[in-house]
Amino acid sequence: MKIVKYISILAAVAGLSTACQELEEVRTLAPDQVVPPVLHSLPAEIAVTSENMGSTVTFAWDAADFGVGTQTNYSIEAAYNSDTVAVVTGVTGTSTEQTYEILNSVLSLAAEDGGLGVPTGTPTDVDFLVGATIGDTFGKYYSEGVTVK
Repeated sequence: MKIVKYISILAAVAGLSTACQELEEVRTLAPDQVVPPVLHSLPAEIAVTSENMGSTVTFAWDAADFGVGTQTNYSIEAAYNSDTVAVVTGVTGTSTEQTYEILNSVLSLAAEDGGLGVPTGTPTDVDFLVGATIGDTFGKYYSEGVTVK
């Protein structure tokens, strides 16, 4: 019976000693030291027609650096005049391919309906940006805009 008692005490001590380990503290970079993503060049002009709606454009960028090895969530956003709208969200890699149809639906949709309201049939400058964040409580960092007509 004493042996069972000693084994039980040893098991309890072993359990307590492993439960008291310090967790590694991970810190992100200070907000002014975060390196935002860098969007690579895009075609100078994207002319959307009914014949090329299935064509694609590839958005590629250099990863943002928050100073920690955690998942970074990216979004592709488009800006026209003073409005900005997300074209695609929830991207975890450093590139995404989108069809002209998706771009057209976001860009030409009226601003009051959630789009940018870019005039159709007229070459118009639209800036594309990449946003990066590592969570809802952490800020979002943007690349410089790349202008496409």
